[in-house]
Amino acid sequence: MWRSLILAWALWAVPVWALQVNGDLAAVAAEAERLEVPVLVVFGASDCVYCRRLERDVLKPMLKLPPRERGALVVEVHIDDHAPLVWLDGERTSGVALGERYGVEFTPTVVLFSPAGEPLSRPLVGYNPQFYEFYLEKAIGEARTRMGASG
Repeated sequence: MWRSLILAWALWAVPVWALQVNGDLAAVAAEAERLEVPVLVVFGASDCVYCRRLERDVLKPMLKLPPRERGALVVEVHIDDHAPLVWLDGERTSGVALGERYGVEFTPTVVLFSPAGEPLSRPLVGYNPQFYEFYLEKAIGEARTRMGASG
């Protein structure tokens, strides 16, 4: 039913569905490269109610699947956060700057990226529980196909 998501490298240290990114995403990119999977970025905000609903309704259940059945690493970037972070391609930036770069105006916005930081999917903007899982699964499959991975 699901192509699931691989929680970024520090699952044991972070008791949530995804990493809130305030640090180095180059390590996530390296792991995604090793696993030949895309990186699913949830562009969120610190006060985003719909981000928490997406987490609760869709992402947490997906992450219960065994890692070998999952299809992407997951990170969260807050578009209202000025803290420095290192993007997938090694560039030093911030959540605010990344939100601007990718035209994120609403949260949550989900985009799948290659380990090199290239967008592989059209953004999924907002969260409406009706059909969201279908569109997310489709986006993951398309991103994996674009990366040349078996989907």
